[in-house]
Amino acid sequence: INAEYGLFIKHKVDLVLAGHVHSYERIYPTKNSKLVQKDYHKPTAPAYVVVGNAGNIEGTTHFSTPAPWTAYRYNHYGYGMLEANTTALNWKFHAATDDKILDEFTITK
Repeated sequence: INAEYGLFIKHKVDLVLAGHVHSYERIYPTKNSKLVQKDYHKPTAPAYVVVGNAGNIEGTTHFSTPAPWTAYRYNHYGYGMLEANTTALNWKFHAATDDKILDEFTITK
């Protein structure tokens, strides 16, 4: 993500969805490795969601100490769903075992 970071800021990206790490983490809007706000109303920097825990033979990734910009973490299997309209993006993260919503947030403009 480091190589793309400048592009996210330049083009006013609100949300970056990524995978690879076999876990789930939601990160508050962050700029230059600094937390800029703990809400999602008119964000001035991108929020990030790493959702790579749909399942794999290697299992999930365990976390180290959370950073100041970490909003939520989960290291068991799950999946996310994104809904969008003209003024908002709504993200829901579900546990794979029972579909329970474990994390949710809405970005508004």
